[in-house]
Amino acid sequence: MKSQAEIVVVGGGILGCGVAFELSRLGLSDVVLLEKNELTAGTTWHSAGHLLLLDDDPAIARINALSLQIYTEFQAQTGEDIGLHQEGSIRIASNPNRLERLQRLTEKMSALGHPSEMIGLEEIKRRFPLINTEGLLGANWSAREGRVDPSMVTHAYVRLARRQGVQVHRQTPVTGLAQVGGHWRVETPNGDIHANHVIVAAGFWTPDILRDLGINIPIVPAERQYLITQELPELQGLAAELPILRDFDVPLYFRQEGHRLLMGVHEPRTPFCFERGIPSD
Repeated sequence: MKSQAEIVVVGGGILGCGVAFELSRLGLSDVVLLEKNELTAGTTWHSAGHLLLLDDDPAIARINALSLQIYTEFQAQTGEDIGLHQEGSIRIASNPNRLERLQRLTEKMSALGHPSEMIGLEEIKRRFPLINTEGLLGANWSAREGRVDPSMVTHAYVRLARRQGVQVHRQTPVTGLAQVGGHWRVETPNGDIHANHVIVAAGFWTPDILRDLGINIPIVPAERQYLITQELPELQGLAAELPILRDFDVPLYFRQEGHRLLMGVHEPRTPFCFERGIPSD
């Protein structure tokens, strides 16, 4: 591992590797990326990877649209397989209030250039044959939404960044960070690196890395539950992949994973963990 670099990126998840790729794409090849474990071992491994477009907040909707554009263009321009699926999504309504909110959302997003449509029970059943529509009033159908595989994206970023000269070191935790003589000393068990710039993209480890510098980053991980079914015969004969199904009043989502279903839940009182620091292991 070299002892000097223009830029050190800390964190080998989708954000750190994405930053390293973008820097290399801009012609900055004197970049070193450090990962304490294996690439994608943190939040990236656990992420659902959903690519949403619609949101009640227009600013979030613009970010969503940019994200979708970045991933679709990246796959098209590089030829890298990032597990991009645009199977669409259905947001269901089981009460008049939710139905009205979805109708308003559809109108607002269409005005911002993100068309979707309201659909009835027959169309919901056609697009998601496994659903029981009893009690439903309608739904929003967004055809362009979907997902990527976060791990595949991350490794694609790294492959391309390495070709441009970026060095990637796994099993290299950052044990200290200090400003010395106008630049940074990044301390690791494998030796120190002196850098002009340091980018910390370490997810919920970021507060631990920056605490000694007096920088407080308010990131705390939350415990989340999801489950995956056994293989279902009903999924094997479908003509097309099921869309992502969302119910914001539970709230939960379903999506197809091969011949299985994945269900993710958003609990109203999700517990936080590691509020007093993260164990070293």
